[in-house]
Amino acid sequence: MNRNVARAVSNSLMKTLYKSNQIGKKQNVRRSMLQTIRNMCKSSPEGHVEIDEHLTEVLTSCYEKQLIKSTRNKDIERQLDAFLIRNSKSLNLNTNFRPSLNPEVLQAMLNLKHDIVFSENITKDIIHWNIDDQKSRMVLQNLWNGDLKHKTSFYDNVSIKMKSKLESVLLNISCRLFENSRETEKLFLESELISLIKNCSISAECFQICTRILNTLFILTNFNTSIGKFILSFIQDIKLKARLTISILYPISVSNLVTILDLNLDELDYSVRETYVKLAKKHLKCLHKKSENELIMLLSHFPQWFNIYFDD
Repeated sequence: MNRNVARAVSNSLMKTLYKSNQIGKKQNVRRSMLQTIRNMCKSSPEGHVEIDEHLTEVLTSCYEKQLIKSTRNKDIERQLDAFLIRNSKSLNLNTNFRPSLNPEVLQAMLNLKHDIVFSENITKDIIHWNIDDQKSRMVLQNLWNGDLKHKTSFYDNVSIKMKSKLESVLLNISCRLFENSRETEKLFLESELISLIKNCSISAECFQICTRILNTLFILTNFNTSIGKFILSFIQDIKLKARLTISILYPISVSNLVTILDLNLDELDYSVRETYVKLAKKHLKCLHKKSENELIMLLSHFPQWFNIYFDD
Protein backbone atom coordinates (compact mmCIF):
# COMPACT_ATOMS: atom_id res chain seq x y z
CA MET A 1 0.00 0.00 0.00
CA ASN A 2 1.12 3.52 -0.62
CA ARG A 3 1.21 6.06 2.22
CA ASN A 4 -2.26 7.53 1.54
CA VAL A 5 -3.92 4.12 1.45
CA ALA A 6 -2.08 3.10 4.64
CA ARG A 7 -3.29 6.26 6.40
CA ALA A 8 -6.89 5.61 5.31
CA VAL A 9 -6.73 2.03 6.55
CA SER A 10 -5.21 3.07 9.88
CA ASN A 11 -7.93 5.69 10.41
CA SER A 12 -10.56 3.06 9.69
CA LEU A 13 -8.93 0.70 12.18
CA MET A 14 -8.85 3.44 14.82
CA LYS A 15 -12.61 3.95 14.54
CA THR A 16 -13.09 0.28 15.33
CA LEU A 17 -10.58 0.33 18.18
CA TYR A 18 -12.24 3.28 19.89
CA LYS A 19 -15.73 1.85 19.91
CA SER A 20 -14.98 0.17 23.22
CA ASN A 21 -18.63 0.23 24.32
CA GLN A 22 -19.72 -1.91 21.37
CA ILE A 23 -20.78 -5.47 22.01
CA GLY A 24 -20.90 -8.68 20.03
CA LYS A 25 -18.81 -9.24 16.94
CA LYS A 26 -17.44 -5.69 16.74
CA GLN A 27 -16.12 -5.96 20.29
CA ASN A 28 -14.47 -9.29 19.46
CA VAL A 29 -12.86 -7.75 16.37
CA ARG A 30 -11.55 -4.90 18.49
CA ARG A 31 -10.02 -7.26 21.04
CA SER A 32 -8.43 -9.33 18.31
CA MET A 33 -6.91 -6.21 16.72
CA LEU A 34 -5.52 -4.98 20.04
CA GLN A 35 -3.99 -8.38 20.78
CA THR A 36 -2.40 -8.45 17.32
CA ILE A 37 -0.87 -5.01 17.86
CA ARG A 38 0.43 -6.05 21.29
CA ASN A 39 2.04 -9.13 19.79
CA MET A 40 3.64 -7.10 17.03
CA CYS A 41 5.07 -4.66 19.58
CA LYS A 42 6.73 -7.32 21.73
CA SER A 43 10.49 -7.43 21.58
CA SER A 44 10.67 -11.07 20.39
CA PRO A 45 7.23 -12.67 19.98
CA GLU A 46 6.64 -15.93 18.20
CA GLY A 47 6.12 -15.27 14.51
CA HIS A 48 7.37 -11.69 14.96
CA VAL A 49 6.88 -9.43 11.94
CA GLU A 50 9.25 -6.64 11.03
CA ILE A 51 8.00 -3.20 12.04
CA ASP A 52 7.41 -1.06 8.96
CA GLU A 53 5.91 2.34 8.24
CA HIS A 54 2.36 0.89 8.04
CA LEU A 55 2.42 -0.35 11.63
CA THR A 56 4.08 2.89 12.72
CA GLU A 57 1.21 4.76 11.05
CA VAL A 58 -1.37 2.80 13.07
CA LEU A 59 0.48 3.30 16.37
CA THR A 60 1.04 6.99 15.72
CA SER A 61 -2.67 7.53 14.99
CA CYS A 62 -3.55 5.76 18.22
CA TYR A 63 -1.15 7.80 20.35
CA GLU A 64 -2.13 11.09 18.70
CA LYS A 65 -5.77 10.46 19.55
CA GLN A 66 -4.79 9.69 23.14
CA LEU A 67 -2.85 12.95 23.40
CA ILE A 68 -5.68 15.03 21.94
CA LYS A 69 -8.23 13.35 24.18
CA SER A 70 -6.21 13.90 27.36
CA THR A 71 -5.22 17.57 26.87
CA ARG A 72 -8.55 19.40 26.86
CA ASN A 73 -8.55 20.57 30.47
CA LYS A 74 -7.92 24.34 30.44
CA ASP A 75 -9.60 25.54 33.62
CA ILE A 76 -8.39 28.74 35.27
CA GLU A 77 -7.38 27.16 38.58
CA ARG A 78 -5.08 24.73 36.78
CA GLN A 79 -3.40 27.63 34.95
CA LEU A 80 -2.96 29.59 38.19
CA ASP A 81 -1.47 26.54 39.87
CA ALA A 82 1.05 26.22 37.04
CA PHE A 83 1.87 29.93 37.32
CA LEU A 84 2.72 29.57 41.02
CA ILE A 85 5.00 26.58 40.36
CA ARG A 86 6.87 28.40 37.58
CA ASN A 87 7.43 31.48 39.71
CA SER A 88 8.29 29.75 42.98
CA LYS A 89 11.92 29.23 43.92
CA SER A 90 11.09 26.31 46.21
CA LEU A 91 12.01 22.72 45.32
CA ASN A 92 9.17 21.38 47.45
CA LEU A 93 6.20 23.10 45.80
CA ASN A 94 4.02 20.50 44.09
CA THR A 95 0.95 20.85 41.93
CA ASN A 96 -2.59 20.35 43.24
CA PHE A 97 -3.65 18.81 39.92
CA ARG A 98 -3.01 15.48 38.30
CA PRO A 99 -1.28 15.56 34.89
CA SER A 100 -3.52 15.03 31.87
CA LEU A 101 -1.00 13.21 29.70
CA ASN A 102 -0.09 9.60 30.15
CA PRO A 103 3.74 9.49 30.26
CA GLU A 104 3.72 6.04 28.66
CA VAL A 105 1.86 7.37 25.62
CA LEU A 106 4.29 10.27 25.32
CA GLN A 107 7.24 7.91 25.65
CA ALA A 108 5.78 5.72 22.91
CA MET A 109 5.64 8.78 20.62
CA LEU A 110 9.27 9.52 21.38
CA ASN A 111 10.22 5.90 20.66
CA LEU A 112 8.54 6.18 17.28
CA LYS A 113 10.75 9.20 16.52
CA HIS A 114 7.53 11.11 15.96
CA ASP A 115 7.70 14.89 15.62
CA ILE A 116 5.19 15.63 18.37
CA VAL A 117 2.70 18.21 17.15
CA PHE A 118 1.10 18.68 20.55
CA SER A 119 4.04 20.44 22.16
CA GLU A 120 1.84 23.30 23.40
CA ASN A 121 -0.33 20.85 25.33
CA ILE A 122 2.71 18.92 26.50
CA THR A 123 4.33 22.15 27.70
CA LYS A 124 1.28 23.02 29.78
CA ASP A 125 1.02 19.52 31.22
CA ILE A 126 4.66 18.95 32.18
CA ILE A 127 4.47 21.51 34.98
CA HIS A 128 1.94 19.23 36.73
CA TRP A 129 4.08 16.09 36.53
CA ASN A 130 5.21 14.39 39.71
CA ILE A 131 8.98 13.94 39.53
CA ASP A 132 8.78 11.29 42.24
CA ASP A 133 6.94 9.08 39.76
CA GLN A 134 9.51 6.90 37.97
CA LYS A 135 7.72 6.84 34.60
CA SER A 136 7.33 10.63 34.53
CA ARG A 137 10.94 11.10 35.62
CA MET A 138 12.19 8.85 32.81
CA VAL A 139 10.18 10.71 30.17
CA LEU A 140 11.44 14.04 31.51
CA GLN A 141 15.01 12.78 31.27
CA ASN A 142 14.44 11.70 27.66
CA LEU A 143 12.87 15.05 26.79
CA TRP A 144 15.79 16.80 28.45
CA ASN A 145 18.34 14.87 26.38
CA GLY A 146 16.30 14.84 23.17
CA ASP A 147 16.82 16.78 19.96
CA LEU A 148 13.17 17.66 19.37
CA LYS A 149 12.47 21.26 18.38
CA HIS A 150 10.12 23.03 20.76
CA LYS A 151 9.33 26.52 21.95
CA THR A 152 11.41 28.03 24.73
CA SER A 153 8.53 27.62 27.21
CA PHE A 154 8.78 23.85 26.73
CA TYR A 155 12.42 23.78 27.86
CA ASP A 156 11.60 26.21 30.69
CA ASN A 157 9.02 23.83 32.15
CA VAL A 158 11.22 20.77 31.74
CA SER A 159 14.05 22.65 33.49
CA ILE A 160 11.79 23.55 36.42
CA LYS A 161 10.83 19.90 36.92
CA MET A 162 14.50 18.87 36.53
CA LYS A 163 15.69 21.40 39.13
CA SER A 164 16.89 18.83 41.66
CA LYS A 165 18.74 16.98 38.89
CA LEU A 166 20.49 20.19 37.80
CA GLU A 167 21.55 20.84 41.37
CA SER A 168 22.95 17.31 41.66
CA VAL A 169 24.96 17.66 38.41
CA LEU A 170 26.51 20.96 39.46
CA LEU A 171 27.32 19.73 42.98
CA ASN A 172 29.09 16.69 41.54
CA ILE A 173 31.06 18.94 39.20
CA SER A 174 32.10 21.13 42.14
CA CYS A 175 33.27 18.09 44.12
CA ARG A 176 35.41 16.98 41.20
CA LEU A 177 36.93 20.45 40.89
CA PHE A 178 37.81 20.46 44.59
CA GLU A 179 39.58 17.12 44.20
CA ASN A 180 41.39 18.11 41.03
CA SER A 181 41.36 21.66 39.70
CA ARG A 182 42.67 20.43 36.32
CA GLU A 183 39.40 18.60 35.65
CA THR A 184 37.77 21.66 34.04
CA GLU A 185 38.66 20.89 30.41
CA LYS A 186 37.59 17.24 30.73
CA LEU A 187 34.23 18.27 32.21
CA PHE A 188 33.26 20.23 29.11
CA LEU A 189 33.73 17.12 26.96
CA GLU A 190 31.19 15.08 28.93
CA SER A 191 27.69 14.58 27.53
CA GLU A 192 25.93 15.57 30.76
CA LEU A 193 27.50 19.03 30.83
CA ILE A 194 27.17 19.45 27.05
CA SER A 195 23.44 18.78 27.36
CA LEU A 196 23.17 21.21 30.27
CA ILE A 197 24.91 24.00 28.35
CA LYS A 198 22.71 23.39 25.31
CA ASN A 199 19.52 23.72 27.36
CA CYS A 200 20.85 26.76 29.23
CA SER A 201 21.44 28.48 25.88
CA ILE A 202 17.77 27.90 24.97
CA SER A 203 15.97 28.29 28.28
CA ALA A 204 16.26 31.34 30.54
CA GLU A 205 14.74 29.27 33.34
CA CYS A 206 17.44 26.61 33.03
CA PHE A 207 20.15 29.27 32.80
CA GLN A 208 18.92 31.11 35.89
CA ILE A 209 18.56 27.92 37.95
CA CYS A 210 22.13 26.90 37.11
CA THR A 211 23.70 30.33 37.62
CA ARG A 212 21.98 30.72 41.01
CA ILE A 213 23.31 27.32 42.12
CA LEU A 214 26.83 28.09 40.88
CA ASN A 215 26.81 31.55 42.48
CA THR A 216 25.77 30.06 45.82
CA LEU A 217 28.59 27.51 45.60
CA PHE A 218 31.06 30.25 44.65
CA ILE A 219 30.13 32.32 47.70
CA LEU A 220 29.96 29.40 50.14
CA THR A 221 33.43 28.21 49.08
CA ASN A 222 34.87 31.68 49.73
CA PHE A 223 35.28 32.41 46.01
CA ASN A 224 37.14 29.21 45.17
CA THR A 225 39.40 29.79 42.14
CA SER A 226 38.49 26.50 40.43
CA ILE A 227 34.76 27.24 40.76
CA GLY A 228 35.33 30.74 39.44
CA LYS A 229 37.18 29.44 36.36
CA PHE A 230 34.46 26.86 35.74
CA ILE A 231 31.73 29.52 35.95
CA LEU A 232 33.53 31.72 33.43
CA SER A 233 34.00 28.83 30.95
CA PHE A 234 30.38 27.75 31.51
CA ILE A 235 29.09 31.24 30.65
CA GLN A 236 31.38 31.56 27.62
CA ASP A 237 30.15 28.26 26.19
CA ILE A 238 26.51 29.26 26.67
CA LYS A 239 27.22 32.62 25.06
CA LEU A 240 28.60 30.89 21.96
CA LYS A 241 25.54 28.64 21.65
CA ALA A 242 22.84 31.19 22.56
CA ARG A 243 20.33 31.87 19.80
CA LEU A 244 20.39 35.62 20.50
CA THR A 245 22.29 37.85 22.91
CA ILE A 246 23.02 36.20 26.25
CA SER A 247 21.39 39.10 28.13
CA ILE A 248 17.89 37.69 27.46
CA LEU A 249 18.74 34.64 29.60
CA TYR A 250 19.26 36.73 32.74
CA PRO A 251 16.49 37.97 35.05
CA ILE A 252 14.80 41.14 33.78
CA SER A 253 16.20 43.07 36.76
CA VAL A 254 19.79 42.74 35.46
CA SER A 255 19.41 42.05 31.72
CA ASN A 256 20.03 45.70 30.76
CA LEU A 257 23.18 45.80 32.88
CA VAL A 258 24.39 42.54 31.28
CA THR A 259 24.10 44.21 27.86
CA ILE A 260 26.42 46.96 29.10
CA LEU A 261 28.93 44.58 30.71
CA ASP A 262 29.07 42.30 27.66
CA LEU A 263 30.63 44.98 25.46
CA ASN A 264 34.33 44.76 24.57
CA LEU A 265 35.84 47.95 26.04
CA ASP A 266 38.97 47.65 23.89
CA GLU A 267 36.88 48.46 20.83
CA LEU A 268 35.91 51.90 22.19
CA ASP A 269 37.78 55.19 21.85
CA TYR A 270 39.27 56.45 25.09
CA SER A 271 36.75 59.28 25.61
CA VAL A 272 33.79 57.05 24.85
CA ARG A 273 35.24 54.32 27.05
CA GLU A 274 35.47 56.67 30.04
CA THR A 275 31.84 57.70 29.70
CA TYR A 276 30.76 54.10 29.21
CA VAL A 277 32.67 52.87 32.28
CA LYS A 278 31.22 55.65 34.41
CA LEU A 279 27.69 54.63 33.38
CA ALA A 280 28.36 50.93 34.01
CA LYS A 281 29.83 51.59 37.47
CA LYS A 282 26.80 53.68 38.39
CA HIS A 283 24.49 50.76 37.59
CA LEU A 284 26.78 48.28 39.37
CA LYS A 285 26.73 50.40 42.52
CA CYS A 286 22.92 50.48 42.44
CA LEU A 287 22.88 46.71 42.10
CA HIS A 288 25.39 46.42 44.96
CA LYS A 289 22.97 48.21 47.27
CA LYS A 290 20.03 46.05 46.20
CA SER A 291 21.71 42.64 46.08
CA GLU A 292 25.35 41.87 46.81
CA ASN A 293 24.84 38.27 45.61
CA GLU A 294 23.70 39.43 42.17
CA LEU A 295 26.70 41.76 41.95
CA ILE A 296 29.03 38.83 42.74
CA MET A 297 27.26 36.75 40.08
CA LEU A 298 27.71 39.37 37.35
CA LEU A 299 31.35 40.04 38.24
CA SER A 300 32.05 36.29 38.11
CA HIS A 301 30.44 36.18 34.65
CA PHE A 302 32.27 39.30 33.45
CA PRO A 303 35.51 39.34 35.53
CA GLN A 304 37.05 42.05 33.33
CA TRP A 305 34.86 44.50 35.27
CA PHE A 306 36.12 43.48 38.73
CA ASN A 307 39.16 45.78 38.87
CA ILE A 308 37.27 48.53 37.06
CA TYR A 309 34.48 48.50 39.62
CA PHE A 310 36.78 48.42 42.66
CA ASP A 311 39.48 50.77 41.33
CA ASP A 312 38.32 53.57 43.64
